[in-house]
Amino acid sequence: MTGDCKQYKMNNYLKSLSANAISTIWTLIFQLISVPIFLTFWGNEKYGEWLVLNSLVVFFSMSDIGINTASLNSFVINYHNSNFLLCKKIFLNNLILIVLTFTIVLLVLMGLFHMSFFVRLFNFKIIANEKIDYFLLILFFYTFIGTLSNSLNLIYSATEKYSRGVMLDNLFKILEGFVLVILIIRNVNVLFVLLSYLFVKIIHLLYKFIDSKRFYNIDLALENFDLLELKKILLPSLSFFSIPIANTFIYQGFTLGINYFFGSSKVVTYNTTRTLVNLIKSVSDIITRSFWPNISIAYAKKNLKLVRLYHSRVVFYSIVIFSAALLFFICFSKIFYLHWTRGITQFDTILVYLLLLSMFFNLLQSSGNLILQSTNQHNKFVLQYFVYNLIGLFIAMIIAKYTERISLVPIGLLFTEISLFNYVYRTTLNVTDDCTKSFIKRLRFDLNYHLNYFKKI
Repeated sequence: MTGDCKQYKMNNYLKSLSANAISTIWTLIFQLISVPIFLTFWGNEKYGEWLVLNSLVVFFSMSDIGINTASLNSFVINYHNSNFLLCKKIFLNNLILIVLTFTIVLLVLMGLFHMSFFVRLFNFKIIANEKIDYFLLILFFYTFIGTLSNSLNLIYSATEKYSRGVMLDNLFKILEGFVLVILIIRNVNVLFVLLSYLFVKIIHLLYKFIDSKRFYNIDLALENFDLLELKKILLPSLSFFSIPIANTFIYQGFTLGINYFFGSSKVVTYNTTRTLVNLIKSVSDIITRSFWPNISIAYAKKNLKLVRLYHSRVVFYSIVIFSAALLFFICFSKIFYLHWTRGITQFDTILVYLLLLSMFFNLLQSSGNLILQSTNQHNKFVLQYFVYNLIGLFIAMIIAKYTERISLVPIGLLFTEISLFNYVYRTTLNVTDDCTKSFIKRLRFDLNYHLNYFKKI
């Protein structure tokens, strides 16, 4: 255990952790600042319509059908096995599939525009309905450029420059945030806000492309296209595709469903409460994103003992983070929420604690899911993930219709997370050749290790 702990404290992991910490801190700060700014300068109704409009970004982001994620794992594994020719093929295949899938989505989108589908779907009162199609087209290209930018993370992860890639993403994320806040304060129209967003994203892509070429010779020659390798990556890619679909049903599906049953003002109540609870997830993701490339590398070197150690560490840190957050919510959540939203929307105690309970099980299952996804061992998991999320959304919408209480809507989410935790825990132990007894032993070791560390302090 001691030897593995030393290996665990590798320098690259600490750099990744620091980079992700900066990313999360900025995300937290921006979420805390942006909500009162939106509510002050745009008001409750317009902000609610903005949230509904931006929910479509998640639908567009699914257009890469999980190719980036599956390709990243394969690229990292082959790079560390010195299969550099195969890496060139994986990189080019990834780009080609991204372009093809986004092209198909764009054609479908244009057809929906022609039928005025989104105008009838939203029927906004504040945002001009006749401009909705233009807004969505800008958001589509924003997501497309972002997906191309994310494809370059294959290079940063494989060359152990993951922290550099994350820091670049952070820099431009901060720039986007500042642009958004300034334009809202100056009361600029929504169209210009979205165009500014798109411009920053294009600069982001160009800079990362130039920077990544310092660490890997990007070869886009068509001779590197390999249909056989393309077929190999399609199955894990399609499996990853189910994950954002399920997330869309749960997160953006909830937004659209609440807008349908309760109106845009309740969308603000639900989304601001969910945003506050999801801060826990944001902090936990510091650990998750930092471990991902290291798990892929350990798996490539067939070091299952280290993979098991990573698993228990992620679970341990997730529990610690949730426990600290729960204490905060018990003591300060109502006061903080009312000041944060400037009293424009109500604090719903039942809504908060149901979301917290579902978040606890989400953190536990996400820790195990990290192992499955970072090693492309998730194919059997995604069907369960999709089905349980679909059932959870259905339960939530039935509750919304027949109880007319937004506070009970997260019961559907809670069902999903408990069901997934039960499945993921058993599956992850099988994949890592682990058992419950050993897993608990490592958790106890982590607890004692950190307690002794704090006692010395």
